[in-house]
Amino acid sequence: MSRKSVQRLCDNDMRRNKNLKRQAKLKDRDALQRHNTFKVQHNLSVRSIQILRNYAMKKTGA
Repeated sequence: MSRKSVQRLCDNDMRRNKNLKRQAKLKDRDALQRHNTFKVQHNLSVRSIQILRNYAMKKTGA
């Protein structure tokens, strides 16, 4: 195998590894974003329920 072939093979492997790492980072980032979005939505819905419950208690005088 010539030096050029070996160098090209090595470069291709390095490029492939970089692409795989980049894809893994993107997947991790997307998963984290989905988790944070769910967390925010959940917190908002819990807060909404608390506000409605407090409003109902004030309305009934309890």
